[in-house]
Amino acid sequence: MIDTASRDILQQCVRRESRSLLQYAREVPLWVSPADRPVLAKLRALAEAELAAIDALGVYLQKQHAGLTTLGPFPSQFTTVNDAALHYLLPILIREQQAGIAAIEADYDHMPDADARAHLAEILRLKRQHLPEMEALSSQPHTIWK
Repeated sequence: MIDTASRDILQQCVRRESRSLLQYAREVPLWVSPADRPVLAKLRALAEAELAAIDALGVYLQKQHAGLTTLGPFPSQFTTVNDAALHYLLPILIREQQAGIAAIEADYDHMPDADARAHLAEILRLKRQHLPEMEALSSQPHTIWK
């Protein structure tokens, strides 16, 4: 069993990462031209990989009898990106990814439990790996309907 402070940090991490803008963008329709569909597919694949690591942390919490609090809805301000153009959203996602890296680093620094740290390290590894990939997606020229 993990201590209360660690449990709280981990539950907050699962909630924050599960309700991130990247996860929201994975679920909602975004505007892309047919030529940009591979960019959207890649972005969704990055989000899926991070979600799998977040889910693994949730399973760890359940095995530790720490449970999960409800995730709740996505932040209401995210609805402003429904049907947004993907290339409009990518720079915003990059800034959020940078903030997410900083948040996971802070969680990691305050986590005494070695197994929990391993889960956080995996999420952090993915976020760091995905950041330059997202930047590369953002730098690609986008296609405008003709």
